[in-house]
Amino acid sequence: MLHIADYVENWLHGIIPKLEEATPTRHELNFRFPHLNHLLQVYFGQDGIAYEDDETTEVQGLEMYIQSVHPTCPWQLPGLVGECHEALALFHDEDSVFWFFQEGYLMGSGSLSWTEWLPLIADTMTAHMREHHSYRWRTLGED
Repeated sequence: MLHIADYVENWLHGIIPKLEEATPTRHELNFRFPHLNHLLQVYFGQDGIAYEDDETTEVQGLEMYIQSVHPTCPWQLPGLVGECHEALALFHDEDSVFWFFQEGYLMGSGSLSWTEWLPLIADTMTAHMREHHSYRWRTLGED
């Protein structure tokens, strides 16, 4: 009877213990980043944004991407910004971000490191939203 009591006492039940032991696969993690995957495929992909001018900066390349999704930016860019920050929170250093995006999915970060590239994407998208899609939210009682 004591072995049954020990088993029940140490039995993992509920969602939290199961999640603590879970290790998501690279494929499962990839589902977290649909907007970022789209940007990286469009930016670096064979049929993506192509520019031959070596003078073009990363920001100018990101602005080309913004032009390709404009005017649907309010539906696409906030999610992209969130995914950039989520990737930085989930992968704690350059090696882990590189492992996931570059080694795992053969996506690039251009001439920048991933820890520079992801914040640049987020900052560029946020600046565009502030400049071109600034909403004035109505408060209750306004006509």
